[in-house]
Amino acid sequence: MPAVLAILVATTALAAESTTLTGKVVSVHDGDTLRVVDGTGGNHAVRLQGIDAPETSQPFGTKSRNRLAALAMGKRATVAVTGTDRYGRLLV
Repeated sequence: MPAVLAILVATTALAAESTTLTGKVVSVHDGDTLRVVDGTGGNHAVRLQGIDAPETSQPFGTKSRNRLAALAMGKRATVAVTGTDRYGRLLV
């Protein structure tokens, strides 16, 4: 139980203190999740909030992923992190 409490406290603290992350988009998982590598080599899974993109196995899922990849892949990104989700992805 203490570990769960620590995770909740850490998540709440991160949500209260918005941080900025800058790096390069190195992969796109689906239409709302990508991976950014920062200047120190930190590898971050990033979830775009407010987007309910289909999973790649669902209709239009591959098209959704490909469109996000066309927009973001290989580009420099600066994201304002507002918290983390239950999978540990950064929320932006």
